[in-house]
Amino acid sequence: MTDSSEPPQVVDLAALLDVDLDAAVEHWVEIPGRGRMRFRPMSRAEAVHVTNVMQDPSKGIAEWERQAIATTSVEPKLSHADVKRWQDRAGSAGEIQIVSEFITAISGLGERDVGKEAATRFPG
Repeated sequence: MTDSSEPPQVVDLAALLDVDLDAAVEHWVEIPGRGRMRFRPMSRAEAVHVTNVMQDPSKGIAEWERQAIATTSVEPKLSHADVKRWQDRAGSAGEIQIVSEFITAISGLGERDVGKEAATRFPG
């Protein structure tokens, strides 16, 4: 008979810290009328960095997009300057919105009800 109050297995620290961003799961997103692009999720450090960039009043959302897209693009690999050129091109707003929302989603940065989630995952 096992004790149901036994704590769950503790995370292996070595495995937790052994993260290879190049080995991260990559995801494809369709840009209507253009084709597909491949992205990887942001690491927590990258997400914090680009969020801090967005909160700088002199930079804002446009700079967040440049940082996020340049950081996570895999195929084609876009530079900061490439993303800026894309932003400046007429008609690009909808395309970039698709990509920005996609990066946010695959990086686990979407809106969540954290309180409800915590109560569900850790009752009592």
